Amino acid sequence: MVKDSLSPEAIEDWVERTLTQNFELGPDNALSQESQPRHLGNQQIVAVNQTYLGKPVIGGESRVVLAQDGEPIA
Repeated sequence: MVKDSLSPEAIEDWVERTLTQNFELGPDNALSQESQPRHLGNQQIVAVNQTYLGKPVIGGESRVVLAQDGEPIA
């Protein structure tokens, strides 16, 4: 059985907590979800921005592709 897509709140929490820890960012750095995830078939594309001391990091934008079960695939 295929699981439902993750909620926007769950994705935001994942970006702010798990993804930040995975990149070993210090307390002055933060990752945040730029907008609501976009759907592409069974996948979700999440826009992520990085800030340092509350200021945007140039080139700190990225996209994360999540499978339907919430696991990152790209």
